Amino acid sequence: MIRYVLFLICFLPIHAFACTNPAGEEGEQFYNATENVMTFCNGTNWVRMDGQGDDQLWQAGNDMIFYQTTPAAVGTNTMNPADQDLLVDGRALAASLAAAPVNDNSTSVTRGTVQDAIVMVVDDDAGRNAIASPVTGQIVFNISSNTLELFNGSQWMRVPTLGLSTVPRSCAEVLAANPAAVDGVYQIDGDGPGGTAPFDVYCDMTTDGGGWTLVDNNTAGSACFTSRQAGANTDINVTRGSYLPAYTWSEYPQLLVKSNNFTGSVGWVTFAALTSRAQEYPTATTETTAAEGQWGADDLNGNTHQGINDWIYNGGGNFGSVWIGYGSQPTAACCYHAAGQTGLGTYNSNVANSCSTWVR
Repeated sequence: MIRYVLFLICFLPIHAFACTNPAGEEGEQFYNATENVMTFCNGTNWVRMDGQGDDQLWQAGNDMIFYQTTPAAVGTNTMNPADQDLLVDGRALAASLAAAPVNDNSTSVTRGTVQDAIVMVVDDDAGRNAIASPVTGQIVFNISSNTLELFNGSQWMRVPTLGLSTVPRSCAEVLAANPAAVDGVYQIDGDGPGGTAPFDVYCDMTTDGGGWTLVDNNTAGSACFTSRQAGANTDINVTRGSYLPAYTWSEYPQLLVKSNNFTGSVGWVTFAALTSRAQEYPTATTETTAAEGQWGADDLNGNTHQGINDWIYNGGGNFGSVWIGYGSQPTAACCYHAAGQTGLGTYNSNVANSCSTWVR
C-alpha cells in the first residue's frame, strides 16, 4: 500500500534588521557583556553609550566638548560651527565673531580662533603686565581701574568707551582713586557719563582729609566778586565767584569754608548739606535763600557757633557766596560779611581778608 504525504510549503517574507550581530531595530538597546557597555541601534550600527571606541559622536576639543555631526579632527577648535549641534563650552557661542575683521589702522585681519574674540579680565596693572607676549590689538578689562585697555604693539593704553565714563565725578573720587593725589587741577565729569562734558576743577587734597572741589574764591587784597560766572575756577590765586556745570556729592555731602579771618584754632569750618536745596549750592547761579534746616554744623574748630540759617545773597552790588549763621552774626561767611559782624569769613569792605568755599 503506497501512502502519499503532502508537504505544504509556505513562503514567508524575510525580515531585514536595521542592526546586525545581534539583530536589532533602530532605537533598541542592549548590554554588551563582552565590553561591559550599553549600546543602542542608530538605524545602521550598534553605538556605544560611553563615548568610547570608533563609533562615538561625542568629540573633545581642547577646552570644549561638542557633538560632531560630521567627521572632524578631534582636539581642534577650528571645525565648522554649523557642525556643532550641542556646545558645552560657552566660548563657542562666539564662533560667529571668529571671522569678524579686526582693523589695526593699517590692515584688516581675520581672527581664526574663538579665543581671540574673548576679552581677558585682569585684577590690576600687575596682572595685565604679567601677560606674556601680548598681541597688538589685544584687549583686557582691568578690574582695579575699571577700564578697558588695549595693547598698541608697545604699551597698554586705555580704550575710550561710549556711554561709560572713567573720569571721576568729583575731587573726592579723584582722591579715592589715587590717595597720593595732591592739591591742584584735575578733570572731573560732574554728572557722570552721558551728561555734561568733563571739565577741570581745582582740588584741595589736604584740608580735613581732602577731596574738596573749589566753588567760590576771594583772595586777600582783592575786592569781593559781584557775580557768579559759569564754569569752575581752576586758579586758587584768582578771585572769582563760580558755579559748576554739574556736580556729584559724596555719600556724606559737606561744605567747607576757609578764611584767614577766624577766631578758632584753624581757619576753616565744615557743614553738612542736609537737603536737596543745600546741595544746589555748587551749581546755583544767583539766588536769595533764607531758611533753617538746610545745613548742619560739623567741625567748627573752635570758631563761634552762631547759628546755621543759610543765605545766598545777590543784591546792592554785593554777591554773597555763602552766609551761614543766625540773625546778624554768621558762623561762616564768604564775601557777605559786613563790618561789625563776627565769625569766620570775609568782610566785603575789608580787602585784606580771604575766603573760599568747597564741596565734597
